[in-house]
Amino acid sequence: MAKADDHPRWVFDALPPSGARRGGDPSEHAFTRTLDTFVREALQNANDQSLPGAPTRAEVCFDLEELSGSEHASFLAALGWDTLRLHLHSAAAVHGISKFRPFVDKSHVPDRLILRVEDRHTSGLGGDEDSDDSNFSALCRDSLFSRKQNDSAGGSYGLGKSVYWAFSSLSTVVFHSYLATNGRRRLIGRVELPSHAIGDEHFMGPGWFGRTEPARGGLRAVSVWDDDAQDLARRLHIDRQPKVTGTTILVVGFRDPTGEGQDGVPALLDKIRQSAVRYFWPAMHFARPLRIQVGGMPVSVSDEVAPFVTAWQQRDAAGAQLVRPGDVARRSIPTHLPRRREGKEHPDQRGICELIVRLAEPAQKSQELGALDNRVALFRGAGMVVKYFSPDPTGILPRFHAILAVGTGRADRATPSDEYVEAFFRASEPPGHDEWHLTERLRVEFTQGGGARITNLFDEVRKALREMLLPPTSDAQRGPELLQRRYPLGAVGTPQASAGSTAFHFTGLEATFSDGCWRFAGTVEPKNRGHAWTVTIALKILGDDGGNVDDLKIAELTLRDPKRGKVERTADGAAILSATRTTDGLAFTGISERLADGDQLCELGLEISGELLALERL
Repeated sequence: MAKADDHPRWVFDALPPSGARRGGDPSEHAFTRTLDTFVREALQNANDQSLPGAPTRAEVCFDLEELSGSEHASFLAALGWDTLRLHLHSAAAVHGISKFRPFVDKSHVPDRLILRVEDRHTSGLGGDEDSDDSNFSALCRDSLFSRKQNDSAGGSYGLGKSVYWAFSSLSTVVFHSYLATNGRRRLIGRVELPSHAIGDEHFMGPGWFGRTEPARGGLRAVSVWDDDAQDLARRLHIDRQPKVTGTTILVVGFRDPTGEGQDGVPALLDKIRQSAVRYFWPAMHFARPLRIQVGGMPVSVSDEVAPFVTAWQQRDAAGAQLVRPGDVARRSIPTHLPRRREGKEHPDQRGICELIVRLAEPAQKSQELGALDNRVALFRGAGMVVKYFSPDPTGILPRFHAILAVGTGRADRATPSDEYVEAFFRASEPPGHDEWHLTERLRVEFTQGGGARITNLFDEVRKALREMLLPPTSDAQRGPELLQRRYPLGAVGTPQASAGSTAFHFTGLEATFSDGCWRFAGTVEPKNRGHAWTVTIALKILGDDGGNVDDLKIAELTLRDPKRGKVERTADGAAILSATRTTDGLAFTGISERLADGDQLCELGLEISGELLALERL
């Protein structure tokens, strides 16, 4: 019978009776292997383990060290190199696996660069060796399992941890943790290899480094604890500050697999620093901020993301218009999401997404736009920028920087509605957490329509940006003299219109104010007949100078003859009227939402935009 041994060593699982082999860790292939991906996943995993109630979120420190001479030899000895080298040599002989090819030569000296990712004020790797639901099992034992503390967590697939092994030339990672639950130290290592054989012994692939104990008729490696863990951590260059909870992750033989040549330590640290601030500036500026150090220096805002940070910090004082460079405007975009499949219709499905826009100094030429200019930073409660969305492929908008914050990321105090939106968008992210779209998880957890709601949200963002950034054009068809002076109503031109005219116009306009609401009526007609057509009608509160002050939602809009067309409401309170080519005009009546007290003396604008549809599309 196998006996336990407190001396740390490598233990590999034997090939199962089926003889089924594997070619390495399949989860590595779920990501694009870039340094951005590594930094995003490392920071996200640490941020997700922040201690609830602490004044700050996690503090995460990246450090690179290049070992040499006797120091490197001592490090390898502490890592159990004699055993690990034999398995790497065997893995190098596996057909089709190129990563371990240098180890065909048994005397090959592994890469001397090691990377430490240390998180502080986090929960640490708690849980028993065999816990089904623990941080320890999720990170060090299991594959494709995720244990996150709440729905705002960044990760959800259990795939992100694979970047640690992907960026190790030895596919070897060591974990040293100081647990928040009991104040104990814990250390274990893991290597991810393809199935291989040494002599007559056949191994499944992965191996663990720790003290050994009997398990199911054989041996397994388990965690090293307390003083032994601290002593081993010191020899492996991953010792931690006393009584600071969290985990230090050691990537042995760190390398950037996308680099043509291996960058030196300063260049790599600079890339890590740039990536950290590019994707985690929101978390760094939340009420409970995430703190990041790279190479022993705190990460601060870069010129690249400074406009986004400024917009975020000024959001509460944002105005309604963008006039001068540096102005910040804010608009709430309502969204109505599908229900969860296990639940019934619930009012929390209606949420708000916040669009915050900062007008920048104009670029002399479109070619001079920076990489993040005219982009919208998308993020939710995790505080990681999922993507920098480009809403303006035509390049007609002036230079700007914008933010779309959803779910629990949009406010310091989240509502139940924010939490519902958070869960929806978390489910919409693929394993790389770099997009919002229809995923299999979204399809399984929510009823039909999730993909369309995301598409509609992006359409609303594009529309809002055009309204906020482009000065309105007008070629208004005026109503009666009294309305022209007191309640001006007009039609805004469309791209289909020729210079000096619009494709549509109003007739018979009238508007009255009573019981806190505007009641309005009129007819909209296309100037060119014989086409199917569609128009969007929106109400605008106008200032003394005739400029838009705010939007006013339409509470109700009906056609006088419903058989001649149809009406469709939009999420932002406008209405879409559609007609066939045989319809000359659509007469409508409508009521606005109730205005706040004191707003009844405002001027009302009726804005129209539309499209003539080609005959062949009918």
